Amino acid sequence: MKDTHMETKEWIAKALYCSSVIEDEVADAYDTLSGKADRQIVKTLLKYISLDSRKHAAVLRGLAESLLAEPPTEGECDKYIGKAGKLVKETARKVEEVGMEDLPKLIEEMVTLENFIGEEYLIVFHLKSLKFLAEKEGVDLGDISTVLDWIIEDEKRHEILVKNIGQMVR
Repeated sequence: MKDTHMETKEWIAKALYCSSVIEDEVADAYDTLSGKADRQIVKTLLKYISLDSRKHAAVLRGLAESLLAEPPTEGECDKYIGKAGKLVKETARKVEEVGMEDLPKLIEEMVTLENFIGEEYLIVFHLKSLKFLAEKEGVDLGDISTVLDWIIEDEKRHEILVKNIGQMVR
C-alpha cells in the first residue's frame, strides 16, 4: 500500500527543487538586464532582484534536498512547474537577444505584458499552493513554511521594483 503522506512530501520537495530552477533562470535574466542598463539606478535595482532570486534558488534547492533523496530530472520539472518554466525560459531568451537600445522597450514590455511580473505572480501562487498542499496533507514543513513566506514577500517586492524600473526607463 502506498504512503500518500510520503508521496505528497516527495511531490512538494520536487516542486521546491524545480522552483529553484526557475529562480536561477530569473536571476540570470535580471543579471543580463542589469549588465545592459545604462542608468546606474536601473542597473542597481535589477542587480538587487537578481541577487534576491539567486538567494531564493539556493534556499529552495536546499529545502528540497533536505526533504528529498534524489533531485528531479529536467523533464520531471516540466510536470511540476509547466507554464511558469516556459514563461521564464522564453523571457530569458528574449533578454539575451535584446540590444541595449531596446532595453527600455523590453522592460516596459516585461511590465505591461506581465512577462516577469507574471513570473513573480506564478512563483507566489506556486509557493502558496505548496504550503496549502502540505497543510492539507498533514506534511509538516516546520521552518520551511516560514522561509517560503519570506520568499513570497520578496517576490511581491520584486513586482513593485519591476514596475518602478519600467517607469524609470520610459
